[in-house]
Amino acid sequence: MSLSEREVEELTKRALRDAYFSEREVVKSAPVNVVYPTELNQCLRKSWYERMVAEPPQPERLVLFLLGEKLHDVAGEYFPLGSGEKSFEKTVEGVIVRGRLDRELESCIVEFKSVTSIPEKPRPYHVDQAQIYMWLTDKEQAFVVYVSKSTGEVKAFKVERDEARIQELLRKAVEYSIHLQRGFPPPPEPGWLCKYCEYAHLCPSPQGEESGNR
Repeated sequence: MSLSEREVEELTKRALRDAYFSEREVVKSAPVNVVYPTELNQCLRKSWYERMVAEPPQPERLVLFLLGEKLHDVAGEYFPLGSGEKSFEKTVEGVIVRGRLDRELESCIVEFKSVTSIPEKPRPYHVDQAQIYMWLTDKEQAFVVYVSKSTGEVKAFKVERDEARIQELLRKAVEYSIHLQRGFPPPPEPGWLCKYCEYAHLCPSPQGEESGNR
């Protein structure tokens, strides 16, 4: 069989899409009363689209997603302390919050993140994810560890438990579950990430209009 360069490129893109949907299948097929920390640390409308519409990112972003997943696998397996890839769940107002964290130590949790460049401080959505994991595991501290894909630099940030923020995120969990049950998306949460969203063309957010994606 003879293949062209273009055909090989398209086959590679298909492989990336299949890998992405394989990773997302657990979330996509979850009952409407089950939500995940990664759905709560971003715009709820985007999370709703990801679960209900399930449109994959562009191939370039798929590569970054899969590289990040590989980092979780490697760091979670070989980190010399604690135990890795453990699942936890708790219920709030009938909604099950379920998460699988990278590493659990006796006194804290550790989450690994792959990035292009190391931030000066932990990104808010990663802090929110850590807050949910601290609630799930009854821990008071977490570490968000960034690994640069371009330089190999590693930087860890300590995150202290914030009970007020946890309660806000749990309210988001209940709100999100209600929208899943009723079958219509939550209101947009406009922000700088809108211009990178795969669903900007579906969203009434002003940022979507400004970015030319509508």
